[in-house]
Amino acid sequence: MSDKIHFWLVAAQVVVVNPKTGDQRVSLNALLTTKENYIARLDLANAQKAVLGRFSQTAELGKDDQVADVFTVSISHLGHMTPDEFHAGFNDAPAAPAAANQVN
Repeated sequence: MSDKIHFWLVAAQVVVVNPKTGDQRVSLNALLTTKENYIARLDLANAQKAVLGRFSQTAELGKDDQVADVFTVSISHLGHMTPDEFHAGFNDAPAAPAAANQVN
């Protein structure tokens, strides 16, 4: 049996700049886990890495695009549970629509 951990949902915006087209903001979510019921500074850095990881999986940057910043909009505590409890039934859920946050 797995130990319980805290699950957090991070909502953020990635700012992409392009000298020709200006700034674009891409909103997305990422999952963060911690052993404690609080977010420490290192956890914030890990949240930003998770957001950038999600961004790199879903966005297509143009040759003149550059990631300028990441803004954390909110962090919501989802609960204290085992990974099995958190993921229960996920594979049985209907598929989510494709992400429409590509940057060109």
